[in-house]
Amino acid sequence: TYKPTHKISEISPYLDGQKVALSGWVSSLRKLGKILFIRLRDGCDSVQICVLPENDQDQSLVDNLHLPLESYVSIRGNVKTRPKENQQSSDTLEVIATNLDIHNIAQPLPFNYHRTYIGVQEETLLKYRYLELRQPYLQKNIRLRSKVTKVIRDVLHDLEFTEIETPTLFKSTPEGAREFVVATRDTGKFYSLPQSPQQFKQLLMVGGFEKYFQIARCYRDESGRKDRQPEFTQVDLEMSFVKPEDIMVIIEKLLKNIWSVSGHDIEAPFPKMKYDDAMNLYGTDRPDTRFKFLISDITEVLKESKVKIFENTINEGGHIKCVNIKNGAKAKISKDVLLSEAKDCGGAVVINNLKNIKKWDSPIFKHLSDAEIEKMTETMNLEKGDLLLISSGHGYLPNKVLGKLRTLVVNTMIEKDLIDIPKDLFKFLWVVDFPLFSEKDEETVLESDASFESEHHPFTSPVPEDIDML
Repeated sequence: TYKPTHKISEISPYLDGQKVALSGWVSSLRKLGKILFIRLRDGCDSVQICVLPENDQDQSLVDNLHLPLESYVSIRGNVKTRPKENQQSSDTLEVIATNLDIHNIAQPLPFNYHRTYIGVQEETLLKYRYLELRQPYLQKNIRLRSKVTKVIRDVLHDLEFTEIETPTLFKSTPEGAREFVVATRDTGKFYSLPQSPQQFKQLLMVGGFEKYFQIARCYRDESGRKDRQPEFTQVDLEMSFVKPEDIMVIIEKLLKNIWSVSGHDIEAPFPKMKYDDAMNLYGTDRPDTRFKFLISDITEVLKESKVKIFENTINEGGHIKCVNIKNGAKAKISKDVLLSEAKDCGGAVVINNLKNIKKWDSPIFKHLSDAEIEKMTETMNLEKGDLLLISSGHGYLPNKVLGKLRTLVVNTMIEKDLIDIPKDLFKFLWVVDFPLFSEKDEETVLESDASFESEHHPFTSPVPEDIDML
């Protein structure tokens, strides 16, 4: 047994002709004539190993070699440039083995580890999690997370933050979600796991730690959703005597360094967008600005409309909003899907304009005058293949509907290569001037509900001009 001299990721043209020692798992095994080819993989990368028998005894060993996939081996050999006709785009080197040591022969694998997991039960994957963890994408993600964590600490320490670990066993405190409780040996007494270190960091501020952070574990006993799980990690920051601009500078520096670790360069400072502009143009307080397709107000265009839903909305002081997804009809999303998505948050009209700009594929077409259709076509720059989405109502309700549909359609277009948005395009921005509360939409308020809902978390200070209203 010998200690590896290099990680596989360190094999480079600079080592051409040099002797190396490597260890790893057998990812693939094949014979070509008398030569044995092994794909050797460690936690970071893989490389091709060539075993060239020099005599009949070596050949016999190779012919009778029992080496199942995922067996763990060490090799010594010389790095060599592969023949050009055998080179792949990212695999130009191989190692000609002089020694091969087998440390651990793998048992039959419980599932086809080297291909997709189609048909494999999640319970099986969890039972053999150590096998799944060897997958390159998981290795990459976990190692990247480690690098990101280090960068966070480095940046914040450079900015004179103090990292402080706070307790995980605490008393129950009223917050937004249910808490996990931990039993004690005293009957009827429990600890609670913190949903966030909110109270602790307030104590630290009062106690004189003006810049605190921790990479905190948080626990919330609530139903799983795509953006929420029972336990998660957050970068928790708190500062005393700061202005919004101070916070923005720190967060921008933090994100720029984090993205740099993963090989991406993002522009800073980030642009700012007012909350009202985000809601009016994008229908959400977290707008995706990588593409346009902005929401327009077409109330004036349809002010004489005889379409009942539009007529009623205008008479009641509401608005008609619209978004034109260029080439969106080519995504071929069924109207039922779109209307179902819209139904949950207010409803919408879908106009599929794929075939004929003069004849819309929508039930409202026959209720619109030629002048209204012409004005709509001109205002919204309608062309063949566009998908027109319309929603009406009060306040931001129609905008929220269109914002949700806009994201759904564009994501589908991205999946089908109908719109060119580079995967490495990141457009960060600050949404500013948030209201603390907003009035609930009439359509969604139950009799027992409060008529207001939070738009921002309750630990936010009012803006100076609103202090007198408290």
